[in-house]
Amino acid sequence: MQITPHAGDAEDDSVLSETGLVIMASMTTVEILFRYATPPTAQAGFALSGLREVYGIRHLEFDRAAHTLRVEYDATRLNAATVTRLLSQTGLEVVEEISPALAQPAATA
Repeated sequence: MQITPHAGDAEDDSVLSETGLVIMASMTTVEILFRYATPPTAQAGFALSGLREVYGIRHLEFDRAAHTLRVEYDATRLNAATVTRLLSQTGLEVVEEISPALAQPAATA
């Protein structure tokens, strides 16, 4: 597939493929880590699976042992408040937003 710069405005980082699709070349990926109180119900799980269809949500990753959900999203499309609101609408009982750095295991010397 051949990709050529898209004839957009000067600040546009998109490119045009040979099929005529415009592909956005710039994206800012951000992760938010949430701790939840109880495992998601079947209804919340179904709603969470629908979050994958939201334009800008890139990845959802559960850690059932730690009761956390990591959400990766495109910050050029969404912001943290919107992601938090979308998550709360699923019915998952979110307790807190935690820093992803705090959730990483400590490196051993």
